[in-house]
Amino acid sequence: MEEQNGIINVEGTESEEEAKILKRELKRHNDRKLLQIKVQSGDLDTKLSKVAYVLNLYPETRNSDITLQLKYWEEFQGYKQGDIVHPEKMYELERLTSIARARAKIVNEYKLYLPTSEKIKRYRQDKEEIEKEKALATKPAVPSLYVYADESGKTGSESFAIVGSLWIPDTTRARKLNSHLKEWVRAKVEDGIRIPKEFHFTEMKKMQLDIYKEFFNEVLSQSDVFSFKVVAANKSKIREKSLDEIIFSLYYQIIHLGIEHETSTGRMGLPRDVYYYKDEDEGTDKLRMTELRQLLMERFKIYFEDSLKLSDFNSLPSSSFFLVQVADLITGSVSRVMNRKVDGARNYKDEFAEFVLSELDINYIRYKAENVDDNFKVSIEQDRAYVYVFD
Repeated sequence: MEEQNGIINVEGTESEEEAKILKRELKRHNDRKLLQIKVQSGDLDTKLSKVAYVLNLYPETRNSDITLQLKYWEEFQGYKQGDIVHPEKMYELERLTSIARARAKIVNEYKLYLPTSEKIKRYRQDKEEIEKEKALATKPAVPSLYVYADESGKTGSESFAIVGSLWIPDTTRARKLNSHLKEWVRAKVEDGIRIPKEFHFTEMKKMQLDIYKEFFNEVLSQSDVFSFKVVAANKSKIREKSLDEIIFSLYYQIIHLGIEHETSTGRMGLPRDVYYYKDEDEGTDKLRMTELRQLLMERFKIYFEDSLKLSDFNSLPSSSFFLVQVADLITGSVSRVMNRKVDGARNYKDEFAEFVLSELDINYIRYKAENVDDNFKVSIEQDRAYVYVFD
């Protein structure tokens, strides 16, 4: 038995009965993992994945099937809160029983998106909970912030360690961007145009330069509410920290400085539930991810108190997630420019990096390297693309 990208395969078992049991359990495990991937990638092609998406995005729907039904209608069927639903319209909208069955499978079989209320866990089927559900249905949802990040400069002789990111302060827009890019790729393939398996800065070939530019322009065409944040630190000037510790600091700083920027310019308000995803790295073990998650939660609590909540922090395979690929291209481009040797030869990757920075009209703010762990107040112009440099 082996596991790859979270999906388990079975090579053999000791008995036929054990094989049946194990096969059933592994199918549940694999289905659970695939459902999570669908939710995060926006590949919502089934009712089950759509219900899971709503449960993941709106925690209050985990406590109320009525709230879940209304949010499902809003997300996928054109319903708006407060709309009058005429009887004939009911035939077009997903039934409560159907949505509840999907929720029950997700909760009971996959053990995902469990109720946040212990009382509702115990008395879910109790009719007296209807009044509780009505109260929960009126509670406003906390807006979400999706951040997709990647890192560079951990190996080799680069001067700067860098974490770059794509920010989307609207959940629906995150899903729509992913779907838009998927459709763009499908159309290109149908037109006979060769598309790379993944848009990855370090793997770009010279003959792919134009399609990489076109892909990035496609992102920008949808990016009216997006922003792009990068944090860089001069490794040679931070002697008291290991490279891993520097990267840890950058993963926090990119959120702290980014939130300060977004709120100071009025682009985004608090409170927010933060969904923070980084590129899956073969060198990133589960212990490091756990330590980084704990660090982020502690610092969020200290500085932002209850106005910023880390709802999810996880690593995702960039090959399956376009938004992680966008973060990779931003990070790789900034790293290419900042770590360029003075007398180094230029090639197509330099051209692409300069194209990205030019299209973003990127700005730079500088701090002293020894202040990489400090909390800063940011008051800057209404621009959406910044590199914060600790040098």
